[in-house]
Amino acid sequence: MNRKKIKLTNMDKWATVDAEDYDKVNQFEWFGLFQERTQSIHAVRAVEIEKGRFQLELMEEFVVGLHPESRKTKRKNKTK
Repeated sequence: MNRKKIKLTNMDKWATVDAEDYDKVNQFEWFGLFQERTQSIHAVRAVEIEKGRFQLELMEEFVVGLHPESRKTKRKNKTK
C-alpha cells in the first residue's frame, strides 16, 4: 500500500496517510497535538461546528468519516 506524508504545521513532524486518502486530507492544515497520558502525537484540525464555536477533529476520524460531534457521545458513555 502506498503512503504519503502530511506536514503538521506547528511542529517538525509528519502524519502518514494512505495515498488514496491524501487528496482528501491535504486540503486542510493539520497540527500536532501531544497527549500526555499516552505520550503520543495526534494530527488534528479545528472545525467550526456552529458560529464561533470550534472543536478539534482528529485526522484518523476525518479519514473514516466521523464528525467531531460524535465524540461527545462516546466520551459520555465511557464515563458511566
